Amino acid sequence: MTSKKNKLLQSKFQFDLIKEISDGYSSFLEELFEEFSETYVTKFLSKEFISTINKVISDDALYSYSPLRFYFSKQLEDLLFLSHLHFELKNDQTVEDEIFDFWKDSDYSETFLEMNQSESGEQIANTSEGLVPLLENQILCFYFIHISTSPETQPGTLSYCMQTNIGDSASDIFISDSGYRVSKENLFNEGIIPIHLVTNQRISLEVDSNDEVSSYPIDQSVESIDLGNSQITINISSDLKDKSQEIKTNIQKALKNIEKASPSLFDCFLNFSKVIVPMTEEGIVSYSTQSLPGYSSINIQERSFLELHDDLLHENGHHYMNALLNTKDLILEDDEQIFYSPWRKARRPIRGIYHAFFTFYWAFQLFHDLSLFLENNKLDGILDSDIEVIKRRCVEEFLMLNYSFNDLNIAHEMGKVTPEGLEVMTLVKDILDESMAYVERLKSELKSPELKVISALEVTLKEENAKSNY
Repeated sequence: MTSKKNKLLQSKFQFDLIKEISDGYSSFLEELFEEFSETYVTKFLSKEFISTINKVISDDALYSYSPLRFYFSKQLEDLLFLSHLHFELKNDQTVEDEIFDFWKDSDYSETFLEMNQSESGEQIANTSEGLVPLLENQILCFYFIHISTSPETQPGTLSYCMQTNIGDSASDIFISDSGYRVSKENLFNEGIIPIHLVTNQRISLEVDSNDEVSSYPIDQSVESIDLGNSQITINISSDLKDKSQEIKTNIQKALKNIEKASPSLFDCFLNFSKVIVPMTEEGIVSYSTQSLPGYSSINIQERSFLELHDDLLHENGHHYMNALLNTKDLILEDDEQIFYSPWRKARRPIRGIYHAFFTFYWAFQLFHDLSLFLENNKLDGILDSDIEVIKRRCVEEFLMLNYSFNDLNIAHEMGKVTPEGLEVMTLVKDILDESMAYVERLKSELKSPELKVISALEVTLKEENAKSNY
C-alpha cells in the first residue's frame, strides 16, 4: 500500500497548486496586456487588433480563471512571443529558425509550410508576417465566442477555426466552458466558420453564409456524467450521437471503478479534469495540452474498457504535470536526445523523460491499486482475463519508472533538472519504493506470456543502460 502521507496524492497539495494558478492568472493577464503597448508589438501587429485588445482589457469576465480563459491568455502570450522574435530578427538572423519552429508547431503549420515555399526558396520572415492576421483573427474570435459578456460589440465578421481539442467537429461548435453547442450539418466549411455575432445571452450564433446572415440556436443542454458530488462535462460531437450513451456509460463505469479501487486517484482526477472530448480517429492516441488545462481528448475507438481507465488517468496526469510546470521551475529544457525512454523505445530530451516519468506513474498507481482491490473484490466490466494484464502492467510500469528515475538523477547532476524538479520526482520514487515488495509478489505470480514480456523488458533496460553515454 502506498503512504497516504505522500503529498503528491493529497488533495490539499493539489488544491494549493490549482489555487496558485488561479490566483496568479489575473496578474499574468494584466502583464500580457501591458506588453501590447510596447513599440515592438504595436509596430508588428495591426492597428485594428491593438484597438480591439485595448477594449477587451475592460471586460471583467476575462479576469476570472477558467480553462478557456487560460487558453486565451496563452494565445496572447504566443502572439507576443512571435512579435518579439520578429523584433530580434533585425539583429540576429538565426532567430528565423525559432520563427519556423513557432509556425511548425502551430495550428497553421500546413498553411505556413505551403506558403513558405516559393521560386526563390524559403521566405520565413515574410511568410510569418503574412500569417499574423490569421492569429489576430482567431484570438479575437475566440474571445467573442467563449469569453465576452457583450459579444454583440464585435467588429464585423471574423473567421473562427475549428478547435478539435475543445470538441468542435465539422458539424459542431462548443461555446465557452459551459458545454453549450451549436450543431448543424457542415457547420464548418473546410475548418472555418465566418462568425457574425454571438448574442450576449448565449442564445444564438449568427454566421455569414453566401452574403446572408443565418442564425443558429445555441443548445444549452449539456452532456455530462454524475459522479456523486461532482460532474464531468462530455463534449460529444454529432457524429458520435448514436454512441453517446455508451460512451458516457463506459466513462462513468471506469471512473466508478477507480473510485472504488483507489479513492486518492479518483479525487485527483476530479481535481484536475473538467471536460472529456471523446474521439474516434484512427492512429491518434488520447492527448491533452499544457495551454488547455482540464480538457482531455480520449480515443474511444482503438482502446479496450480496461485501457479507458488508463487513458483517463494518464491525461489527468498531464494536467497535474502541467499545473506543476506552470507554477514551478522544474527543468531546464534543451534538445539533447540522450535519455532512453522505455515507453517510446527511443532517445528523448529531458522534457520528454520528465513528462513520461510523472504521467506514467499514474498508470503504475492505477494497476497497483486495481490489482490489490481485485484480490478480494469485483469491478464492473473488469474480466478475469484482465487480471493478469493488470498485474503485468503494474510490474512493467514499475520497472520503467525506476529505470527513468536513475536518468532523472543524472539529468539533475547535469543541470537539466532543478532541485525543485528532482524533489517532485522523488515524491514518485518514494511511492515506488514503498510498493517494491508488493510488485515483487505480483511478478512472481505472473504466467507466460505476461512473464515473457517482463523478462524481455528487463533485458532491454539492461542493454540500454549499458549504451548510455552521458
